[in-house]
Amino acid sequence: MVTGDKISVGPPFFNATFVPVLVPLLLILPLGQSLAWKRGDLLGAAQRNVAAFGLGIVVALAAIGMSWGGPVLAPLGIGLGVFLVAGAAFDLGERIVARASGWPAMFSRAKGLPRSTWGAAFAHAGVGLSVIGIAASAWSTEAIGVLKPGERLTSGRYTVVLESILPRKGPNFTAEVARFQILSGNRELDPVEAGKRVYTARSMPTTEAGIRTDGLSQAYIALGEPQGDGAIAVRLYDKPLILLIWIGAIVMALGGALSLTDRRFRLAAPRRAMPPPAAQPAE
Repeated sequence: MVTGDKISVGPPFFNATFVPVLVPLLLILPLGQSLAWKRGDLLGAAQRNVAAFGLGIVVALAAIGMSWGGPVLAPLGIGLGVFLVAGAAFDLGERIVARASGWPAMFSRAKGLPRSTWGAAFAHAGVGLSVIGIAASAWSTEAIGVLKPGERLTSGRYTVVLESILPRKGPNFTAEVARFQILSGNRELDPVEAGKRVYTARSMPTTEAGIRTDGLSQAYIALGEPQGDGAIAVRLYDKPLILLIWIGAIVMALGGALSLTDRRFRLAAPRRAMPPPAAQPAE
């Protein structure tokens, strides 16, 4: 801003400055949901979130055990995300279940909760889902290889087999399209195509990635430059739980929209006061 120069902020600087600020905010997020405005009990809110915090720790320890030797911050991020989702769920449960006896009473209390309460729970849970997806990106893997038809490349849980490379012509572009068979362990996923396009008007090349969704994860394939012997450079990425980032954002948006439908937040447009009628002279 001062010099006008462009400065690239890489992961080391970003992680060192952003993570220490974000993590404490996320830790107190479930407490804010449980606090009543201007009359909240901080100690009581902390006690109500003990079970959610304990569940997050158990999940983090389980993730560390399952990925021993891998990135340390990823399991901690998973546990933090579970803490946020569980905190939102337990807060709703405390409002509905703990203060009612029997299913009819629970249903009545759930129906009577303000929409802003439901919206806040969805929004906080959406943050937790996005945190889980972001943390799981630390387990992403990448592999680069030069493949001919029939050869394969493995990255993480996925193996791709190059089936064919074919030219294709569109209305304003020409392309080289590669078709891949995708394997996840012993499971065969639907094939996917990736390509490189050249738009004839500007001679501008673009890469059309091939993406195959597998549950909440994705296999991502991008093509590099073709080789002279009929081979082509291929990049294969394994992106575990990547869809949770976008699902969390959608849940957050739905929570905000649901809160806005609460009639307590709908303000009527102000109306101009009518001037008093003019005084009439006495007859």
